Amino acid sequence: MARARNAGRKSDLRQIANAIERYHIFYGQYPVTNTWCGALGSAWYNCGDDWIPGLVASGEIKELPKDPRSGQVNPSSGLVNCREATTDNYYIYYSNGVDYKLLAHCTPEGTMSPTDPFYDWRSYWAWAIYSPGGAGF
Repeated sequence: MARARNAGRKSDLRQIANAIERYHIFYGQYPVTNTWCGALGSAWYNCGDDWIPGLVASGEIKELPKDPRSGQVNPSSGLVNCREATTDNYYIYYSNGVDYKLLAHCTPEGTMSPTDPFYDWRSYWAWAIYSPGGAGF
């Protein structure tokens, strides 16, 4: 089941990133947050239900997917910096309009590999998709 959830997470990240890129093409910027934003229940619920502002309203995506285990306690996962009992397993987003970063934060189950194209080099406990300038967020 963990492998299926991980595959779904990567699919969700690709779907969201594609919508973000279409938004960028149409509006000339990425949806702006200027802080980390996440879905209801997350520690990053700073932006309301529309945690990627305007993305659903623009029609680029029908609804923002949620991690299959959002808000649940993580199993023993081998993740380095996410407490085993954390419920901070959400998709989160940050953008200054010029660049963006989208994370599956504390959600990957199992050992993460630096060779995985979704591996976030800064956190060691998340998968990421980002624009070139968003890598350092």
